[in-house]
Amino acid sequence: MGYFVDAPDEVAGAEQAELPPDWGTVLPTADLAAGEAAFARCQACHNATQGGADGIGPNLYGVVGGPVMHRAGFAYSDAMAKHKAEAPTWGYDQLNSFITAPARYVPGTKMSFAGIRDTQTRINLIAWLRSQAIRLIRVWVSRMPAKDILVPGT
Repeated sequence: MGYFVDAPDEVAGAEQAELPPDWGTVLPTADLAAGEAAFARCQACHNATQGGADGIGPNLYGVVGGPVMHRAGFAYSDAMAKHKAEAPTWGYDQLNSFITAPARYVPGTKMSFAGIRDTQTRINLIAWLRSQAIRLIRVWVSRMPAKDILVPGT
């Protein structure tokens, strides 16, 4: 006795879904210089300096872990507004998916960039973008009295 399960046969050559990276493992070993070099592709439309102006695309300073549509006054697409309602934060997995294929991740986005298919290049780029805003955090924490710094597990 049993049940028949009607499952489709695997199609030869079918594209396998790529699992997201283990960010806790890959970020500490990411090549920040390679990430900065990868950002050169983005510089035609974006900048990532604190207080920098928006270009064709928004300034990306602080984008990692920040809210979707983080730049007040930038004319985001309706598609990005819809996406923000579904996924309000640019976490690592969200950025990774967006950078892989922007139009596939946010259908209707104004961003015409085709994407970066190489996983390591995306990891390096995300690590570099993250490093730009972390500098402020490190300076701020380094100036705090040790008694005021909260350490997980204490």
